[in-house]
Amino acid sequence: MRTIVNLVDDYRPGGIRSLLEDMEKTGFSRMLEWQVKVVDSSAPVRLDGQVDVIVIHYSMAWRKLPALLWLRRAHRNARLIIVEHHYTRSFEQQHVKRPSRFRTMLRLCYRLADHVVSVSDAQAAWMRSSGLVSASRLLTIPSCRDYARFLAIPRRRERDGPIVVGAFGRLVHTKGFDVLIEAMCLLSADRFLLRIAGDGEQAAQLRELAGGLCNVEFLGHLDDPSEFLAGCDVLAVPSRTEAFGLVCAEGKAAGLPVVVSNVDALPAQAAGCGIAVKPEDPIALSSALEYVTRPERISRYGESARSSVVNAWPNYLSAWSELLS
Repeated sequence: MRTIVNLVDDYRPGGIRSLLEDMEKTGFSRMLEWQVKVVDSSAPVRLDGQVDVIVIHYSMAWRKLPALLWLRRAHRNARLIIVEHHYTRSFEQQHVKRPSRFRTMLRLCYRLADHVVSVSDAQAAWMRSSGLVSASRLLTIPSCRDYARFLAIPRRRERDGPIVVGAFGRLVHTKGFDVLIEAMCLLSADRFLLRIAGDGEQAAQLRELAGGLCNVEFLGHLDDPSEFLAGCDVLAVPSRTEAFGLVCAEGKAAGLPVVVSNVDALPAQAAGCGIAVKPEDPIALSSALEYVTRPERISRYGESARSSVVNAWPNYLSAWSELLS
């Protein structure tokens, strides 16, 4: 039996943890010795026993390069795969002061891998245009998880009360929840209710920002996204940067129209089932929420959203099975 070791340096609830846990539950993982290890990505890591494939899910950085080189040398016979969950064109534009230095770091890290996996077509296009990795070693496998319980949510039914806008994830600046709260100021409190679920460093700031709004609710830590999405009518993903956006895919599987920022992978996710708007623009965001939730559109967008992800999980497992074979 072949041994696959997945390395992470942060295993808090989120997209990476969700997809790894779902993969572990499948027959796919039973055909392999499947391991997930939480490591200090800046320190040398020695893996015990026979290791056939090492899959790295943490972000690359200059300070991590020596440890990555040590790992490569310590396990010369293992295939090394880096999954780029983090960096994108918009991330580089917003957070990188010296792009040439940043790209040099990525090239050096990626050069140590047998394969680099991008999680969206948009990310792959940026990686190719920036010359970060050779075409022969770059593969695109869109992020995914088992959407079965999301697909099982009953189709939207007419109900009394306001339209419920759902938003969830880590409450941090990059996710753009502050812009969404500003958009709610422009919408009728009688017609729209925003429910935000999740935790993060920006939680107190966001609560303060929404202090005067009666149509914004904070639900705190979220155990089951499917249960949360079952009570929503539309999903908002106002991120400032997003390599893939698993939250968006979960909303689509639940049969919800989506309104997203026009950054990285999100416009492709919204195609045919929602709208992508200029990031950090609460006026555009509020207008889009009104547009997609009109009676003649909300059900049609929701049906299109769900159908777009029906085969995503089998395709994801097939792509990884082929890569690991």
